[in-house]
Amino acid sequence: MSQMCGIGPFVTILLMVAAFGGPQAVIGFLAGALLALADGLIWAELGASMPGSGGSYVYLKQAFQYRSGRLMPFLFVWTAMLFIPLIMSTGVVGFVQYLGYLAPGLGQGAGDLLGLGVIALVVLLLWRGIEHIAKITAVMWVVMIASVALVIIAAATHFDAGLAFTYPAGAFEFTSGTFWIGFAGGLTIGIYDYLGYNMAL
Repeated sequence: MSQMCGIGPFVTILLMVAAFGGPQAVIGFLAGALLALADGLIWAELGASMPGSGGSYVYLKQAFQYRSGRLMPFLFVWTAMLFIPLIMSTGVVGFVQYLGYLAPGLGQGAGDLLGLGVIALVVLLLWRGIEHIAKITAVMWVVMIASVALVIIAAATHFDAGLAFTYPAGAFEFTSGTFWIGFAGGLTIGIYDYLGYNMAL
């Protein structure tokens, strides 16, 4: 849950609306949820048929054991070494962006330094025994649940039907290329927002 509910939805809502060009952007979130659900069911089947730790590494090793041996799982680990820090960096970017709302005078340089400080703090927190990390994760989970609850409350108390249901002309023209370009961009953002669903299975 902590990995699924990251910074993604909080910083990509504007990007999703821009991709679709209006409040019909909710289609991107719904389509992303359906795609994540379909892929999540596959992950659930894999986890049930091959229980154990390792996730993708184990599945790739089993799938390609007669073709490329350990090459595919090895390549997966190397790509994970690249994309996991990139995913973490988006969380730091989101943190600094939201901090900018609380401290409007925060400049680019100060924001960058704070981001580097957060990264150093995360590394220090992870440089501990697994029992300590479990406790830290529980605390961060509570913070995440509180954040999501506060966002829901803020959205419900400041709801504006005029903004939510006023669609631009041609918003649902499925025969136009504009809709599908927006849909492709929105689906990409939606899948990013749901990243981590495979870790929850």
